[in-house]
Amino acid sequence: MTAALIVLGLFALVVFIVLAAYLETHLPKVVAVPVGLSTTLTRSSKMDDVLTYQVSVGPAVDHDVVSRELSCVIDAGEPVVSSFPGSTIDLGLVSAPQGASVILALVDIDDAGNRSDAATLEFVAADTLPPASPGSFGVTLVGESPAPEVNPEA
Repeated sequence: MTAALIVLGLFALVVFIVLAAYLETHLPKVVAVPVGLSTTLTRSSKMDDVLTYQVSVGPAVDHDVVSRELSCVIDAGEPVVSSFPGSTIDLGLVSAPQGASVILALVDIDDAGNRSDAATLEFVAADTLPPASPGSFGVTLVGESPAPEVNPEA
């Protein structure tokens, strides 16, 4: 199973790189939008059904991006805004109750203070992680009895 996860992770990385390269060559150069904003469910809490997602993004498109701002809104609540250096691709963790509507918006800011259009990602927090495989189990011989006799005349 570990090898399958590694292969799946490598495949996702290749798809991400190809998509980022495609978007970089096909997006207008007037306004750059952060590319590759994504989430990955990392864990869920059994007690209160809170799901935790890893948030990541591709490298900044433009060389003069000095900071990034991630806005997170859960169930139409107040936005929580986090700032990161311009080279950041790992935007940390976001937790939301199961079934909550989540809106993420990422803006890149250049050295002149110009703000890009937002890259947005909207989803409903859903538990898609399967449970771990059961632990080891086995059988133990607990007795022996004679085989029933077969009546040859019957």
